[in-house]
Amino acid sequence: MKQTVNKNELMVLLPLSLDYSRIENEGKERIKDFDMNCIKFIIGRMIYSSVVFVKATETEKYNHHSLINSKTWVKHIGKNYLEYVKLLIDLKYINRKSYLVGENSFGYSFLKPYRFSRVFAEVIQIKGADGLKSTTTKTSYVKKYEKPLIDFFDYTKFSIDTELAENDVFEAYFMEGKYPIKISHGEPEKDGLATYTYYLMAMKNMVKFMNGIYSFSRGSGKVGKGYRTLGRFYNPFARLNKEIRKLMFYDNKKIHEIDLKNIFLI
Repeated sequence: MKQTVNKNELMVLLPLSLDYSRIENEGKERIKDFDMNCIKFIIGRMIYSSVVFVKATETEKYNHHSLINSKTWVKHIGKNYLEYVKLLIDLKYINRKSYLVGENSFGYSFLKPYRFSRVFAEVIQIKGADGLKSTTTKTSYVKKYEKPLIDFFDYTKFSIDTELAENDVFEAYFMEGKYPIKISHGEPEKDGLATYTYYLMAMKNMVKFMNGIYSFSRGSGKVGKGYRTLGRFYNPFARLNKEIRKLMFYDNKKIHEIDLKNIFLI
């Protein structure tokens, strides 16, 4: 199904392994004015924070516990966020670790039967959703001279068939029956975990793009007065996996790519 993210909405990744009907039924019994969007926001932020890009090594890393500050829950869910967290803990879907050594946030993790699940994308409504969206430019040059290109990145005009995208990304990484990933001595095997991390990062990049979390830069030589470009314009669309880019729509029109490596004008 083709999905678009509008104002006051957020696209989140959710594990296929959870029973959402069970969560909703239990939530309505236990929590006054229960909102399933709050549950999905919690789960979505756990997945979102579980994979990070490590700039120093240029690699993706999987965190077994997602570090999320309680201020995030209060801001987007409210002061009763612990009721939602406790619900997921009591249903034995997640656990919560106290402050880790050297960290300032609680660590959240899915219990073993629900770890390393395939995911699906869903658009939810949550308080302060637009505050999570951002557009950044690496230099003032990019901000000034690339504005005509940057202006095309209106996240409300993009749409994508998220189900097809997940399936294509999954098949790209887990060919030849390599899923579910093998577990040895209680931990996933190194190669399997790396593959799952790449899969999840690809899906996370799709969600970031659809939510309007954009950064732009241009390859350059010097900075300041000696600034000069090296030609290549880096944008969030180019950072998406090709399996995702080919399914993207803009203003309900299919996006087509042209890779121009060298042009001679005669």
